[in-house]
Amino acid sequence: VVNRLQEASLIKDFGGFETRVIAPPRLGEKVSPSRRILLPVAAFAGLLLGCMLAMVVELCDDRFQSCEQVQQQLGSPVVGQIPQFDAAAESDRSAVTGDVAPDPMLCTYYEPRSLPAESFRTLRTALYCNRLGETSRVIQVTSPDAEDGASTVAANLAVSLAQTGKRVLLIDADLRQQRQQQIFGIAPPEAGLAAIVTSDVEPGDVISQTAVENLWLLPAGLLPAGPCELFTSPRFGELINLARDSYDYVLIDTAPFSEASDPCVIASQTDGVVLTLRLTRDSRQRAKWAKAMLDRLNARTLGIVVNRMSGAILRQHPRERYDYALTPDDVSPSWRTEQGITVG
Repeated sequence: VVNRLQEASLIKDFGGFETRVIAPPRLGEKVSPSRRILLPVAAFAGLLLGCMLAMVVELCDDRFQSCEQVQQQLGSPVVGQIPQFDAAAESDRSAVTGDVAPDPMLCTYYEPRSLPAESFRTLRTALYCNRLGETSRVIQVTSPDAEDGASTVAANLAVSLAQTGKRVLLIDADLRQQRQQQIFGIAPPEAGLAAIVTSDVEPGDVISQTAVENLWLLPAGLLPAGPCELFTSPRFGELINLARDSYDYVLIDTAPFSEASDPCVIASQTDGVVLTLRLTRDSRQRAKWAKAMLDRLNARTLGIVVNRMSGAILRQHPRERYDYALTPDDVSPSWRTEQGITVG
């Protein structure tokens, strides 16, 4: 017991810790990660990632950015810039009277003094005479895709031409959609373009007078078994020659390139082709493909019509001015008087 007490006494004498202050305490500082190093590295990494992301977006975006880019990459002039417009409110009269009225998107008929109608008049002026000074009387209007609005452009262009006093025939050669009879409010006929080519139906029995003065419509008619073979028939060529002799201008609304080969067949029988397109996300490749098809067929492309342009794009790329030499026979005296044109 005594020995144990002595051991406990030794542990008590030498046990415990001795502490002393080496330096007084102060405020702490962050030593890692360093802001001076992290900010430049993060800025460089963000800039590099942003550039890579922009390149990926640019590669995926297949749209035309401007009309100048359309001209450069397609090799044809932009002869028309059609702004995006709403349906005319005046067309509501058809709901009151019960009569069939033209489509509300026919702005040249309902609102002839509006900006969209003026853009179609600019297109009309561009097509009166081309760069070579030759008048194009049989004009095909087509598009790379069905959403480009070629039928609406063809209908408004036909109305604009008819308003100058010229006799205009609009042929609906889009046998699948047949939009023109809907646009002009004409009841679906029993016979049309297909019946003229495949049977002994006379054109005068099928062609209808529209609500627009000096404008006639040849509807598509019933869809035949082989639509493409219809336009390779010699009878179709005879119909085009007859229309050329009977009317001042003949507009042919055809199916888009993405849906049928009809535009390629008809292009070789016309004086020129107007290609309508929209500046959508995938418009560039489709337009290049359609233009390449026309070039391989040696078709004469009169120009490109950019349809449904937004207001921002129109402000950035204002409508170009065109100078053409028109003869007195190109426009009627009443239209010259209305526009204040003096023939000299």
